[in-house]
Amino acid sequence: MFPAHKFGLFLSQDCHKLYHLEIPEYLKLYNLQNDWVSDEQKQTAIEKGSFWKIQWYPSNSVGSFILLAYDLDVLLEEARKII
Repeated sequence: MFPAHKFGLFLSQDCHKLYHLEIPEYLKLYNLQNDWVSDEQKQTAIEKGSFWKIQWYPSNSVGSFILLAYDLDVLLEEARKII
């Protein structure tokens, strides 16, 4: 179900709401504009005001991957393709 990881894996939904921000503002603040699985997923997320974020550490506590998507199934499928 999840990508391979020897250290942490974090899955969150709508984390922008914790900061009372719209999605574009959150993406800019945390420099996540280019971490989407596709432009279509990004556009849908912005239109609907909701998205999923996954961050995982595959082999050590320093290097991690981050992906964002509107659809959870799409997010997990793309994450499993990495490494």
